[in-house]
Amino acid sequence: MRRGLRCCHLLETAEKRVLVEGGDLPRYVPPGHLVYARAGGLLAVPFDLKRLEVTGPPVSVLEGVSMNPSSGAAEFSSSTDGLLAYVPGGSSLGEGTLLWVDRKGAAQALPVPPRAYVSPRISPDGQRLAVGIQGGGKGGGTWLYELARGTLTRLSETATATPFPIWSPDGKHVVFRSMASGGFNLYRMPADGSGVAERLTTSENLVVPGSWSPNGRVFAFSEQDMTTGWDIWVQSLKGEQKPQPFLQTPANEFAPMFSPDGHWLAYQSDLSGRAILPRRRQDDGRRGRDHAGVRRRQTQAAV
Repeated sequence: MRRGLRCCHLLETAEKRVLVEGGDLPRYVPPGHLVYARAGGLLAVPFDLKRLEVTGPPVSVLEGVSMNPSSGAAEFSSSTDGLLAYVPGGSSLGEGTLLWVDRKGAAQALPVPPRAYVSPRISPDGQRLAVGIQGGGKGGGTWLYELARGTLTRLSETATATPFPIWSPDGKHVVFRSMASGGFNLYRMPADGSGVAERLTTSENLVVPGSWSPNGRVFAFSEQDMTTGWDIWVQSLKGEQKPQPFLQTPANEFAPMFSPDGHWLAYQSDLSGRAILPRRRQDDGRRGRDHAGVRRRQTQAAV
């Protein structure tokens, strides 16, 4: 899926239409423009709100707006009367380093070069670190850091998508997000770098890795749908590997995390109007299983 601005007739035909190729974070500004971000600048196109159509070419509005080129996030907003607010900067990734912090709060920098590191995850045996590096072809992807040897090697390139790597319970595989197929999808790859990445999902929506079940048989992730928002899906990693919706409501549910015993799935939800952390029990006491081998009961409790 290429980046661009799209509209959708949600209440009628659910038709999707591309408005502009190569843009991020659109804002409708009265009386009739779409303002969007691209390469650290803001552009505007005339837009017919009734017909949902672009009626003219884009024009540059402003340069030097703080923007993350990997995610497309741009720091700007607009009011209904046309006032624009933004954070000065440009299209760049904030570089940093990796810190090892002990239980007493003492921090020690790891001997790695400054990069745009995101979502570090320690392996189950505590010997390695899976970490995403943003930057597309400039070293971006999923990387593994060997704590004992102090070496950093790339496991897989992720083509501009923030990978969010997740270790399997046995430490033999890593699931990560990639745009290798053109859209945001999940892949699984041996942690030793052998073989090729195995594609797990074929969604046209935005997906984010979540959690492995303790037995390594099921993977939970979040997916953003045009009609229901963020939902929780599960996928069996044994037999028929077909993703299935686990929790799909008009509210947003995301960031699923299995409990150590595999009986609960904690997640974040805004059902109450604010972000909270409910939990859903997996075992309903009945024979049989559903949703990729995960038992469940339709109750929630605050944690």
